[in-house]
Amino acid sequence: LGVLVSDVDPDVAAAYGLPVGTLVREVIAGSCAQVGGIRVSDIIVNVGGYEVKNLNDLSRALRKFDAGDEITVTVHRSGELVQLSLVLDEKPQS
Repeated sequence: LGVLVSDVDPDVAAAYGLPVGTLVREVIAGSCAQVGGIRVSDIIVNVGGYEVKNLNDLSRALRKFDAGDEITVTVHRSGELVQLSLVLDEKPQS
């Protein structure tokens, strides 16, 4: 996907009114994530129709797709859910 992420702690999410998901800490230049519009501080909550609550969910969801597949990634950004279309540029690793 081309991002470095960490889990959003459920307690922190509840305290700040954020969804539970994976927080984007870095977007790798030239990656499908950058091309597709994922930004630092986005919280990934859904990948290709699969709910994402933690890093394990994200990995499991990505393994269902192949390089070249177009997927929809839903992120929480500035209080709104934003749907982004990405074309995977490499086979996701397990």
